[in-house]
Amino acid sequence: MDRIITGRHHGLEASSARALHYILLQLLHSHFLLRNIKMPVSPPVIVFDLDGTLIDSAPDLLEAINHVLVQQGRRRVDLHEVHMMMGRGAVHLLGRGLEATGGVPPEGVHETVVESFLEYYEAHIAVHTRPFPGVVKTLTALHEAGHRLAVCTNKMQHFADKVLHELELGAFFEAVVGGGSTGFYKPDPKHLGAVLEALGTGPDDAVMVGDSINDVAAAQALDMSVVVVSYGYSPEAVKNLGANKVIECFDSLPAVLEELASLS
Repeated sequence: MDRIITGRHHGLEASSARALHYILLQLLHSHFLLRNIKMPVSPPVIVFDLDGTLIDSAPDLLEAINHVLVQQGRRRVDLHEVHMMMGRGAVHLLGRGLEATGGVPPEGVHETVVESFLEYYEAHIAVHTRPFPGVVKTLTALHEAGHRLAVCTNKMQHFADKVLHELELGAFFEAVVGGGSTGFYKPDPKHLGAVLEALGTGPDDAVMVGDSINDVAAAQALDMSVVVVSYGYSPEAVKNLGANKVIECFDSLPAVLEELASLS
């Protein structure tokens, strides 16, 4: 009788061992399957520079700066010169314009000169300014694909808001952070970081799109991927800026974003 019980006991042990072995095999198999499954990833936040990336604002800035230069008895500057002066905001642009046409007065730029420039520009902010080719179509596609869009610009906040409104682009963006609104300007990464904070996201889940070394430097300081457009206002060759990708036209951005996502 004891041998019968003992034999049955060993049989139960063997059966349990086989069951445990089977369960372990199933768990192991499931582990390898899960490793090969690509889990869905939320589309990244895309933060755009404004002037030279989304919009061609140089013609209206040219008119504004020449308005002041003529008032001051200076020569007019041309569009190429204005391209080389852009990137640090309107007041910086005015200073560069004065430097190029005789120098900044020893006492500095008088407040009335700055006011004249800003008033003229605000009144003519979208006379000639237009989105670059492909911008509206691509922003629409990115928005519909679930991307969250924002703007980080050194342009004064009220100018950025106004030009986006005038060009009917404002509705695309969850956040627009302009120059002076944070106390910082690109390339300081704190300016770009303020945009990410406003959206409740981090640099790992975002991509910067710009046209200059300021955009690249701010993004790289945060370990954030950055795409540079080749048609903007950079005085340096964009291929030398160190961006993750360079695009020739705006409507190629979605494909580049997919490529960057596949590498992450």
